[in-house]
Amino acid sequence: METVSWATALQIVGWLLTVLGQVQVAAKSRHGFLTWIAANAVLIALCVQASLWWSIGMYVTNVGVCLWSFQRWARMD
Repeated sequence: METVSWATALQIVGWLLTVLGQVQVAAKSRHGFLTWIAANAVLIALCVQASLWWSIGMYVTNVGVCLWSFQRWARMD
């Protein structure tokens, strides 16, 4: 049986968390943004490992947008 590399595992976990976050937000769950933040943290770790600095910047920006959206949603309730 072939083992999965650490980078592949991070990609899979990041993808699954991203999909879960999208589903949560589509279902009107504010906590989907927290799931997206977790997904971005996993993907940032992957990009650090691969030295993908521009991608890290994109994921950090995504975290900022998720935090802003999470707080804004709370104020709308």
